[in-house]
Amino acid sequence: MAENQKLLEEVMDGAKAVPPEYQRHLLDVVKAMALTRRIVTVEQEKKEQEPPV
Repeated sequence: MAENQKLLEEVMDGAKAVPPEYQRHLLDVVKAMALTRRIVTVEQEKKEQEPPV
């Protein structure tokens, strides 16, 4: 968990260096990455639960 906090702080520091008009785009990218990760995780879990063929 401490590693996640450190990573979050690094992302926030980097975002502060970006002009405000681009910060929304960064947020959209981060949200898209989180959505992709959730989808991939769900699909992997579904595959693991499928009976072997």
